[in-house]
Amino acid sequence: MKKDAIVTFDIGTSSLKACLWNWDGSIVATEQAAYEVRFGSNGEADQNPEDWLKAAISTSALLMNEYGEQFAVAAIGLTGQMSGCVLADSEGHAKLPAMTWQDRRSASVIQPLSSAITDSWFYELTGQRFDSGLPFAKLLWIQKHYPELLPGSTMFDAPNWLAFRLTGAKVNDITNASGTGIMNIRTREWSDEIGRALNIPLDVLPRIVPSSAVAGALLPAMARQLRLTAGIPVVIGMGDGPSSCLGLGITRFGQGYCQIGTSAWISTYSDRPPSEKDAGLLTYAYAHGYVPTGSMQAAGQALSWAKSLLGEAKLGHYPDAKLPYHLPYMFGERSPHWFSEPRGTFLHMASWHGRNDLYTSVFEGVAFHLRSIKDIFRKGELLAPDRPLLFSGGMLGSPEIAELLAVMFGEPILVADNPVSSTGLGAFFCAKAGVENKDPLAIAETPPNHLVRGDENYAEQVTERYSNFLRYAERILH
Repeated sequence: MKKDAIVTFDIGTSSLKACLWNWDGSIVATEQAAYEVRFGSNGEADQNPEDWLKAAISTSALLMNEYGEQFAVAAIGLTGQMSGCVLADSEGHAKLPAMTWQDRRSASVIQPLSSAITDSWFYELTGQRFDSGLPFAKLLWIQKHYPELLPGSTMFDAPNWLAFRLTGAKVNDITNASGTGIMNIRTREWSDEIGRALNIPLDVLPRIVPSSAVAGALLPAMARQLRLTAGIPVVIGMGDGPSSCLGLGITRFGQGYCQIGTSAWISTYSDRPPSEKDAGLLTYAYAHGYVPTGSMQAAGQALSWAKSLLGEAKLGHYPDAKLPYHLPYMFGERSPHWFSEPRGTFLHMASWHGRNDLYTSVFEGVAFHLRSIKDIFRKGELLAPDRPLLFSGGMLGSPEIAELLAVMFGEPILVADNPVSSTGLGAFFCAKAGVENKDPLAIAETPPNHLVRGDENYAEQVTERYSNFLRYAERILH
């Protein structure tokens, strides 16, 4: 007799990861398929959404070829990159390349509007910053340059576009909708106020549903390609940030985690809506409760960039007072500074610095910027004072790296005992909750973890370097 299972698709920035899960939440296997992001000199960062579908088909087929005789997949769960914009026709075919979360070409379109739209009003209403990286700005860019494409179109984010292709249903979950800059963060509905203020046609937006909602049944044509059973439920899931939060069991006030991948972010669970004192952050919404989030544009991406330039570089001795400083702002930045143009740089470079010094300073720059975001959470009392952050993501490659992060972070950190696909696990919890008609926050669990402490002998020297980093960042960014 076959075991019940769930398949999840996580549409990342550079690849899609498909996971096969036992019903108890233990992972059976994963498959991954890569695709490209096209960058342009005017802030473009786009993808062909058909590549996401092809990746889902190829990875699902690999999983089913290997495990289809043992497992009966009872549901599909979705998650993926947020803040994108796919303008699609009635069949789900994109009319333009998908504008990803890194796309900043709309800066020139929203700049003239910034005098009439105050950050405080926009943040209180939407939980987001008035920023060119958000889908509302991308939709305005399309409206200005391709107005003829809007009639009969629907604007999707990556996960709900895939849901449409798999089921034919036009829906958006609450977490992704709350990241568009168009949803009222308190009512969980598209905001007429935003629509009027920005002249945004709300009729191009899909219906908002809870994250555990069944978007629809898997279409027969899609089922054949995925090698799954037609008619199984496809659960809409969450955007990758809130999904990772759920996957790590961050469901009570005061808990928080740090996810480090291509980008990076710190999130907590909160039972209160956003307020002005949180304005260095973004806030996403669950069906009940909120996910305050501080995100940085380039984390793993900054390290990959450094590797591509420096070759076989590795982390050197740390801390070192003579190490150069790096500000990792090559794609602009989000929390807490908010700017769209690149401003990355090295400081205090000298002729004796080698590739390992530069690579170590990039690593430190990423850690220090995340530390500055963490400080906002601590000051805003969004993190319990005695509760360390739970770390997750590919940057935690070894116990030594985890200890180095704790040194740079200035406080102990929690690390999962076993590597966990937290974003995919969040999609699993949503899918299981959708099938069983339960609240995903009620069934999510924090994975086993352990405390990692940095060497306290380095605390004074690292604190001095962190203070210098903040001072240099302030000068360059302002």
